[in-house]
Amino acid sequence: MKTSTTRMERVIAAAGSVFVFVSFLASVLLDGDPLSILELIPLRFNGHPFTSILLPIVHGTTFLIGISCLIKPGIKRLYVLMLVESSVTIITGYEQLGIFFFYAALILIIIGGQFSKKSFFTCYMLLIYHVISIFLMFTHGWPKTFVALFTSVFYGAFFICVYKYLKAEFCIIPANVSDHELFHTTKGKSLSLKTTGLSERQINLVYDYLNENLSYKDLSEKYFISISTVKKEFSSIFHIFKVDNINELKMLLLQFQISK
Repeated sequence: MKTSTTRMERVIAAAGSVFVFVSFLASVLLDGDPLSILELIPLRFNGHPFTSILLPIVHGTTFLIGISCLIKPGIKRLYVLMLVESSVTIITGYEQLGIFFFYAALILIIIGGQFSKKSFFTCYMLLIYHVISIFLMFTHGWPKTFVALFTSVFYGAFFICVYKYLKAEFCIIPANVSDHELFHTTKGKSLSLKTTGLSERQINLVYDYLNENLSYKDLSEKYFISISTVKKEFSSIFHIFKVDNINELKMLLLQFQISK
């Protein structure tokens, strides 16, 4: 798994390095962005716009970050590369590309397990950073700014829906779930549900769900309890196993030989 992840990081780093190198060349040849809010800074270099110096420096720095990730993969440096390029490209009028960079970075962060449920505050801070970047392009015109804002909303909704669909369809287990920490055993080995901290009723519900493929309604009828009670019990089970739904629970437990 680690080898596959390292290969993925190198592929992203290579593609990103090519992009920022081209951006570096373009920023040198195009002599900056006269409409950028950065041009409000009262600095000039031999009569050239401030961005004619700043943009090559930023793109050149992110290019070096990309090269460093090729030599020694580091996913956090990739996040920095993509988030910095996102902000710069948005402010300088390439908002479509900048929006894509932002959500691509956010998706990598989430599926890479960098955010736990308790650290989504950081995710919200990144969203605020992104929105501020969009509003900072107002010097290109408010119509273009609001188009960029609603484009970002669409991108965000689309990526979230795709992620949720894939997570449910393929039962993607969160990266922070570790079977070794939960069960003190390895995949494919025997696992007694009694060792997982479940109550007797919860053990029966989980075992019957996995082995007899019973629905919530079937389980409620078999054990003479209400469907709401079954759902409440499974909610507690999800919390114990650190999963979000029944599909993730099933995928997690099917990695073992389950017994009562």
